[in-house]
Amino acid sequence: MADSFAILSKIENAGSIFAGPFTTAGYARMYSGIIVDPFCKTSTIQMIDREGLEAIGDIVETLADAEGLHAHAESVRVWRK
Repeated sequence: MADSFAILSKIENAGSIFAGPFTTAGYARMYSGIIVDPFCKTSTIQMIDREGLEAIGDIVETLADAEGLHAHAESVRVWRK
């Protein structure tokens, strides 16, 4: 762009903004800005009660077996007995 600074106020979401003719060397097309996410450990938590397990137990067993996670499938079978 002839005046890259004129458009900066219009950018709403960006990891990093490379403005000006000498800043990118094409890297803006390949890399985003530096973020802390890769350095953070995250966990997800799933909770289900017996009624929920009964409702989706067959599906859980089928998926676990298909993925080779036989112990996971068996743990569902044990709880459903």
